[in-house]
Amino acid sequence: MRQRISIDEVIDQAPVGLYQVLIVALCLVVELLDGFDLSAASFTAPAIARDWHVSPASFGPVFGIAFFGMMLGGFACGTLADRMGRRQLIVWATVEFSVMSLATAWAQSLGPLLLLRFLTGIGLGGALPNVAAISAEIMPRRLRATAVSLMYCGIPLGALAGGLASAALVPAYGWPSIYVVGGVAPLFVAALVAAALPESLRYLAVTGRDPARIARALGRIERTGRYTADMTYVSADRPVAGVPVRHLFRDGRALPTLLTWVIYVSTLLSIHFLSSWTPTILRDAGMPLGAALRAAAFLSGGGILVTIVTSVLLDRVGLYRTIGAAFVLAAAALLAAALAGRDLGLLLVALSFAQPLSSGIATCVSALAPALYPTPIRSTGIGWANGVGRIGSIAGPLVGGFILSVTFSGINVVYVFVAMVTIIATVALIALAWTPTGRAADAARSTARAAGEALRVPAN
Repeated sequence: MRQRISIDEVIDQAPVGLYQVLIVALCLVVELLDGFDLSAASFTAPAIARDWHVSPASFGPVFGIAFFGMMLGGFACGTLADRMGRRQLIVWATVEFSVMSLATAWAQSLGPLLLLRFLTGIGLGGALPNVAAISAEIMPRRLRATAVSLMYCGIPLGALAGGLASAALVPAYGWPSIYVVGGVAPLFVAALVAAALPESLRYLAVTGRDPARIARALGRIERTGRYTADMTYVSADRPVAGVPVRHLFRDGRALPTLLTWVIYVSTLLSIHFLSSWTPTILRDAGMPLGAALRAAAFLSGGGILVTIVTSVLLDRVGLYRTIGAAFVLAAAALLAAALAGRDLGLLLVALSFAQPLSSGIATCVSALAPALYPTPIRSTGIGWANGVGRIGSIAGPLVGGFILSVTFSGINVVYVFVAMVTIIATVALIALAWTPTGRAADAARSTARAAGEALRVPAN
């Protein structure tokens, strides 16, 4: 009789080693490129508006259309990955947004720019749920939230890199140079993913595929030779029948799924409004273009520090307590930005808290869906949460463009609006924490962490 090996037990009980860290790091690099290409439009908008003699407010649709593409990409690739596997969808999506970014460098008017940003968004949205799923499934449950949120640091890192690159390249070589960089780099990373990134072991076990590949990977995790291709590898999760999306609303998941979507919509609305319009707002408030781009980049990059701090707390203090506290602080900072009005100094001080907090929250919120859903529907759950969340990404830039097109004094109204959205997310998070599925996800994380601490043996 073939020996049965539980993938969950092996991964959850083994110490985290270099192999797992490198997998999460490679996923982080994919997200870094995602953040770079996603932020490219906001950092190049002032230069494009100047070259094409159009109003900066007309870029609201340009910002929003990429998020609409991300929504469709998340829906499609998240669902397909639970049928086909995560790895090949990551490769396809990375190549797709690479090619579309390169093509954007040759756009000559708003019409082609809109189309190319939409197509770029499909690839960006397709990569995201799958790198999140692989990062979650290669790590023990006790560190899953930390791993996923740290992996999402790639997005603010990419935004920071995009801002710094824009400040250096746009004045010297023009705005197309940013899209060339954002198109060439992902091609190399796609090749690296194809060569080095393994398929999710939990996914392979659930679907009963490729025991030889599972054996090799488990040997790298435990650094033993006891796993072989003739063993049967199993998972506590079971395959689901029919369309995976249906299972997001079965077995008590309907209300948690809807509440999670509200949180994702609210969070993505806040962060993508701030990242899209901050360079333009700062420039209109009197800051030179180069300085506005650098300031916006560092404000986005500040989210990396917030993410690192909150990521450590996610698995120690708890998902809901950590994210909830960050929501409250972000809302207070946004209200302070509203009170600052046109005072550039006060506005920068308020935004130095509001934007990093909002960016850090966005990465931590991304740990909610991986915690709520089991392996057979995890990519679907992440993809649909992020896809529905793109409604907020689309609405944020469009609402901001409308307010700023009416009057610059509307900047006060803008930040009050975003603060209220953050408060709505806080209420939804509290409700999610009280649902049975939400409590079970947090309890499982706490139990796994306690078990992991108990398994540690001091070195002799």
